[in-house]
Amino acid sequence: MNQFSQFSISSWAAWSDSCSLPSEWAAWARHEEFLPQEHGLEISDIPAMKRRRMSFLTKMAFHSALKSASSSEKDLNLVFASQHGELQRTVKILKSLAQSGEVSPTDFSMSVHNTAVGLYSILTKNHAPATSVAAGDDSFGFGLMESVNLLYRYPQKSTLFVYFDDSLPEPLAHLPRQQNRRVSIALLLKNSEENTTSFRVSPRDIHEAGESSASLTMAESFLQFFLGQNVISQYQTRRYLWEWRKDSV
Repeated sequence: MNQFSQFSISSWAAWSDSCSLPSEWAAWARHEEFLPQEHGLEISDIPAMKRRRMSFLTKMAFHSALKSASSSEKDLNLVFASQHGELQRTVKILKSLAQSGEVSPTDFSMSVHNTAVGLYSILTKNHAPATSVAAGDDSFGFGLMESVNLLYRYPQKSTLFVYFDDSLPEPLAHLPRQQNRRVSIALLLKNSEENTTSFRVSPRDIHEAGESSASLTMAESFLQFFLGQNVISQYQTRRYLWEWRKDSV
């Protein structure tokens, strides 16, 4: 699998524990020093009763998605991807079962992997196709590939791609090979046009399983590439070597 898929990015938004503003992410991508600020999640457009049912993970996804989505374009195709999904809720459910044998109905109903994309479709009244992706440490890459596939299938529509992961709960936080950071990234994708910067993505199979030596998650690595000056970047997971290319105008 080495064919490149091409697309453009018309808007983006991202959030982590230390970055939220575009200027902060730009400084981070250039490896410049900046004073990290604590930024709350901005989802005040969602009714308070609905917000109370959301996990922090889902709120992270909504924060970036709402900031990136085009207000003028309705019924965006949606792809939400997460490596671990609602793992915080799942661990909470297991602990509750072990201690009391009872489970919160809210936790149970909101513990599935498509919780965030389902709620986003409902609360934004989006009737377009929606997909939830989980592919281990390749989740960002295959979520991006799925988003590009939707662009080819629906060439007149944009696709909102959201990647999000929360920190791992105990007792899983110290598992090896897990990058335990909170991050959400939303990219509004469209088909490449003239006079725009376009991007290409391609995964290549690794015949022998290896170890990723990257200090960043794949999502962070792509964002650094997107905001930086490099025209080619690679990211290796245990199964694939991902390559990003930038075609500047």
